[in-house]
Amino acid sequence: MKAVLSLISIFISSVCFSQPADINIERLVKDRNKEIVSGGSEKKLVVFNEKGSIRVPENYSNKRTGTIDSERGEITGPALMVGYDIGYMAGTHIGPLQLKQFNSYYNSVVNGENAWIGVTKDKLVVTIWDPAKRDIAAFPANFWATVKSGDDIVEALKIIFTYKAKTEQ
Repeated sequence: MKAVLSLISIFISSVCFSQPADINIERLVKDRNKEIVSGGSEKKLVVFNEKGSIRVPENYSNKRTGTIDSERGEITGPALMVGYDIGYMAGTHIGPLQLKQFNSYYNSVVNGENAWIGVTKDKLVVTIWDPAKRDIAAFPANFWATVKSGDDIVEALKIIFTYKAKTEQ
């Protein structure tokens, strides 16, 4: 009887509470695109030195965490932390060579730039990069966040998708 109840509990949990690993990232981005790309202008601007900028809610903070050869840091809010590593020496955290590491991935265009979006069991990873612009210091731009649900993914993407690269050299 205990075994049957345990199996029923596991089944109900898996049906009712979708984990990031179970999410089809392409479908999520397409279904909630308007929500993801809306807003932005009412958020405060965070500038990444020579690399570009991003918009975050007022109650978020930015902390540079190091590296000399790229812009690396954390954008932290009440329930979400978005990490970033921007610049040529940052490499690409997701792209055609890393796709096997992700449960679901999607290649799209964000603000006119090529973007790879992937999810693992509990992590969202985004790389914004156009190989044709590899000589611009603002690329690649990598972002990541620990996520527990589709709503966490959407909240992170609402911040990440405001990234604007500084394209003048």
